Order: sequence, then structure tokens, then C-alpha cells
Amino acid sequence: MKEFRQKIKRIAGKSYGCYRDLRGGFRVGKTRFDLYHVQPDPTAPPSQVEISIPFSESGLPLDLVRDDLDRLALCDFVHRRVFPVVCEQSRQAGPARTGGSIGMARPSQEILARTAVQVRGETLRIRLSVALPADQRFVAGEAAEDLLLRRLPEAATVAAWWDDGDRERFELHRKTLRRARALRERLKERGLVAFVADGSLLPRKSGDSDEPAGDGIPFESPEAWRVALEAEGEEVVGMGVPAGISLIVGGAFHGKSTLLHALERGVYDHVPGDGREGVVTLPDARKIRCEEGRWISDLDLSLFAHDLPGGADARRFSTASASGAVSQAAAVVEALETGCSTLLVDEDASAVNFLFRDERMRALVDVSEESIVPLVDRAAELRRRGVSLVMVAGAGGDMLDLADRVLAMRGWRPFDATAEARAACEKFPSRRKDPPPPGDAPRRRAPALREWRERNLRAKAGTVHARAASAALVRLGSFELDLGALDQVVDRHQAQAIGAAILWLSEQPSPPEDLPAALALVERRLAEAGLDGLTDRAAGELAAFRREELACALCRLRGLSTGEA
Repeated sequence: MKEFRQKIKRIAGKSYGCYRDLRGGFRVGKTRFDLYHVQPDPTAPPSQVEISIPFSESGLPLDLVRDDLDRLALCDFVHRRVFPVVCEQSRQAGPARTGGSIGMARPSQEILARTAVQVRGETLRIRLSVALPADQRFVAGEAAEDLLLRRLPEAATVAAWWDDGDRERFELHRKTLRRARALRERLKERGLVAFVADGSLLPRKSGDSDEPAGDGIPFESPEAWRVALEAEGEEVVGMGVPAGISLIVGGAFHGKSTLLHALERGVYDHVPGDGREGVVTLPDARKIRCEEGRWISDLDLSLFAHDLPGGADARRFSTASASGAVSQAAAVVEALETGCSTLLVDEDASAVNFLFRDERMRALVDVSEESIVPLVDRAAELRRRGVSLVMVAGAGGDMLDLADRVLAMRGWRPFDATAEARAACEKFPSRRKDPPPPGDAPRRRAPALREWRERNLRAKAGTVHARAASAALVRLGSFELDLGALDQVVDRHQAQAIGAAILWLSEQPSPPEDLPAALALVERRLAEAGLDGLTDRAAGELAAFRREELACALCRLRGLSTGEA
């Protein structure tokens, strides 16, 4: 550290570019601090630091860490310990000069593998960004010394040294993660697509916050839906959502969409205290919603479309601006294309004419005259193909005829309404006509990513990076990819990792034979090299994503052509 301090003193007051002399790092005891990227000027993206803490020099509870799942819990727990300290250190940056702040990827309510904190061999690695301080366009020496040699080591100390209370909190963190994974693994063997543990608190604090509401009503399963699952040596009781067609009904503001929102997030593990720790869904469950104006390329829409105007071929459908109904039909077909087993649908986020068509409209517009076949006329076919449907409905009742079970939300409490639904169907029988036959399985598509990259990503400097402005928008160079309709992208850093995966795929010399093969290629890369394997620009701003969201992102790349596999 003494030599590093001398380097800072030598460049103090000199041109800001002299910060590059600090590349490399220093040690405080056995902990190493590496400045592996130095910003060229005060307005450039911040510099990057990696802190390496040997296990032998730390108080980490390694006796509790047995496998990769425990290591994930450890990294996530450390991340949540260090993040508030980093925020406090940034508040200590001197106001008289620019820069001096420390940054770290903000953790979400989900437990995700991230590049911000990782275990490599026998070392804990933490990645932070630092805005090197400037006095106008010159090196602010004293501020730089305070930032790098005082505040950064303080953050490292918080990560490494634990007391008995920290150990107890980590044990809860670890057990919560392991229990959620065990519950999710039990779903298929019990014929379920989702599970909500009794006592779960599903409401969120507000529409723009994913934190739990303080006054939520604890979830309690209806007797007819109640199951007990074994997880980590204990029996967990709650509501099991069976495979098939399940309907969630009820009035406005009674909790229907809140329950579905919890189920769509149940593909991820949650931190203790989130309220949804015991809510789990099959890993490939996909939320399907309306997305007017989206790009569709060469997709086989014959399951939901026929006799298209102008003689267009439904088996090779393309558009630069899909209607709401067509966009949702495309989303279902794309889910089938990659082997999705469970679809989650909310009436409020859907195109009504895609979901159903009531009796009067059917009398006015004959099925044979309509190009789009509604979901209600294909739900039984999806079930036959092994695809389950969990749908929220508050207005249309046509799906009641097909539902295997019906759950009613009343005052945020769930009730079994299957018998009531059967009685309503007998009293008000449906007059739906038989839809056109569904045809063959959708044809496979091969995304031409290298050609797309050559047309769209020609950067002046020859280098293109992924940058996510939010979970809804990622920039690949100057190209903007809209992920706003992907409700299961829960974190900006997931979006950035998805962008990095697309860039990595587009650089591969041998194009994958179809979309599932492209996803498998990325999964192999992640298994071999982790998230860092997707980019040569190491940073702490990537978070793990599902293959489902990567598939959805690829299907939304404007200009991407897809030939037949």
C-alpha cells in the first residue's frame, strides 16, 4: 500500500489521464485491490476495482458452505452486506470536487448469481466501480488517496469479518434459498406447476416497488388446493396449482393479479423477509402478454391464425408492427418453440380479442371469417400438448368450460370456486363453435445473428458493448432492444447480461441450427465460464437470466431474419 500511496502523490495535480499509472493494484494485509479499468476522463464511465479476499484471511462461515447453492447464498449475502456500506462511502465523497463516489450493482428481492460478488477457488471477489476524483481536469490527489486507501478497504472489511449475528443471518439466508430450490424440485413429481406456502405475504409496497407491503394479509390455501411438500427436512403446507388449466377469478382489487405476479416471480428464489420465499413456479414458466407494435420474423402462427388477408402464409408470418392480438399469439407460439411447459396470462395485460369472443360477437363474426383463433379455442389443444395455463380472468367467462380448477380471490383471500364455476357453466351454457384444426407442430427457425450484427452493429471503434438503461431497455452499441413486455426480467443487470449474451452469440463463427440450439450454446458457455464468459469487459454489472428471457429477447431483435431450420 505504501508504494501505491506514493504513486498517487506523484500524479497529484497532474492531468487526469495520469490516473492510468495506477493500473494494477495494492494490498492491505492479504486482501488485494486491483484497478483493472481506469476511466480516461472525469465524464467517462467510472473505473473498475476488484477486491480479492482469501478465505484463509477472513471470518467467512465456510463451514456452512457445502456446494454451489451455498456459495450462491454466500455471494448474495455478502453483496447485501457490502451494498449499503458502498452507498454510505459514496455519500462521503467530497462536494468540492467531481468524482469520488463508489458504485455497486443494486441487489433485488431475488437471489441471483451476479458478477458483483463471486467465489473463485479459495477467494471471495467483489467488484465495485469508482469515479476517480478530479479537481477540474486534474488528479485530486488527497481525495483519490481517501477513496482508494481508506474507503475501499473499509468496504472490504465489512465483507470479510462477521460476528455471531451475521452468521445466524447467513444461516437463515442459506436455508431459505435451499428450501425454495427443494420446493421447486418437488413440483413436477407432484403434478404441480406452482406452489404458494401458507403465510406468504404477496402484496408489494407500491406499484413501483418490489418490497413487501407492511400490512398484507397472509396467504392461506383453500382446503381443496392444499398440499404438503417436503423441503430440507421439513413439511411445507400451502396451495398447489396443478398442471392443466387453472383459472384465477374475482373482482377488481381483490388480489388476482397480485397472486399471478407472485407466481411469475416464483421462477426465482427470494430473500428472507420478502414474503414470497415459499412461492415457487416451474423454472420454465413464461408470462404471456399483449405487446402491440413488436417485431415478428418468419414465425409459424398457424396454431392461432388462418386465412390471413392478402393471402399471407400463416406458417411464415412476419411483421414490423404486430397488433395486440397477433403479438400475444406470437408470444405463445414462441414459448412452444423453446419447450415452455407453463403459460401465465393476465386478462388485464392481454388483447381481449386474443383471449375469447363472446356469444354476441360470435353471432356477428363467424369463426370461419376471423383470421385469429382466440386462446379459449386453443387452450384444450395446449393442454393436450402438455402445456399448462394459469390465467387471471375478471370479465370473460368462456374459459370456465375448460378450466380444471377455479380459484376465486375475495378480499385478498383465496377460495376454491370450481363447483361454482361448473354450476355457472350449466346455467349459462357456452355456444362456442368448433375452431379450425390446429395443424402440425410449429416449424423451427434459425436466427441469422451474424448477418444481423453486420447490418446493425457497425461501431466506429469496432467494439460494441451491452448497456442496460433499465430492466426494460438494453443498448447494443447504438441499437436499442425493448424488453419492456418481459415481466420476468426483474433486474437491470439481467437485461445487461441478456444483451451481452446476444452479442456473444452474434460473434460465433458457426450459427446455431435453430433457436433452442442458440439457447443451449449460451447455457454451455455459462456452465463453462460463468457470466464473465459472455464478454471480454469484466465488470460487476451482470446478473443471471433464464433461457426463456433470452429467447424472448432474440425474437424481439428488429431486423433479425430467421430461416427454416
